Parts: sequence; structure tokens; C-alpha cells
Amino acid sequence: GKWNVITYSFVTTGKDDGASSYATPYGDFLVAYSKPVMVYTRRARSNEQVEDSKKIAGRTDVVIDGEAAYAVRFSGGGYLHGIPATYGGGTAAKKAYTGQKIGTYKESHKCVRHYDDQIKFVYDWLGDASPNDERGHRKPVTPTVVIVL
Repeated sequence: GKWNVITYSFVTTGKDDGASSYATPYGDFLVAYSKPVMVYTRRARSNEQVEDSKKIAGRTDVVIDGEAAYAVRFSGGGYLHGIPATYGGGTAAKKAYTGQKIGTYKESHKCVRHYDDQIKFVYDWLGDASPNDERGHRKPVTPTVVIVL
């Protein structure tokens, strides 16, 4: 009968562009797992030469574009995570630029972006009830609900 609010913050949610980006679902969700890093993708450009490390098995239409730290899965394909950074030079500048926009408008592809220190707090607080998971997934120590408004 009681709820304990652990934290809240400004975030950036997803926009639906009808192609590769989706609106963030609103509601209450049971956290499935977390992981230290989540890679994300983008549409491949025509005639793009893609490094093997950025290829996805069985897919030629999308490539791995970057990563975000402290990913907490809350719905099918939706994560809470830190500020994303595309691979390549200037990662700190890219993260700083994206960080300035958090809380201002919808920009993610379905996820809920947090400041890195905020989502690290959530990630650490959830704990790890499955320390030997071969995929690096961490089940929360206590069943936890995320509410997206």
C-alpha cells in the first residue's frame, strides 16, 4: 500500500518518426534487467562501407552507431539509459551537447535518456540478483516498477 519514490529527474523521451524512431510508452513497467552498456543502431546509408564491428548479423539496413551507459530495460526495446555517444572522435563534446538538451524536447528513439550520474544511481540502486548471467544482464535485487509519465 506504500510507494517509495527513490529518484526523479529531467529526461528526454522518444519521438515517433514513422521509420526508425518510436514514441516512448507511458505507464508503469516492471524492470526486466539492466546492463552496463547498451549499443544502439541507425539506418545504414546507401553504399556505406561498414566496419565489421558495427555490423549486425543478418541485417544490412542498420548498423551499430554508438552506445549509452547504464541501460535499464523497462519495456520491449525501451530502456532508461545515460547520454548516448556515437562512435568516433569527440565523444565528450557529443555527450555534452546532447546533455544540454535533456528535458527540452523528444529526441530519443524510444528510450528515456537520463544524465549519466542520475542513471548510474538508479543502476547501482537496482543491484544485481544474477551476477553470473552470461549476457551481463543484471536482474534487480527487489522487483522494481518504473513509471513513465
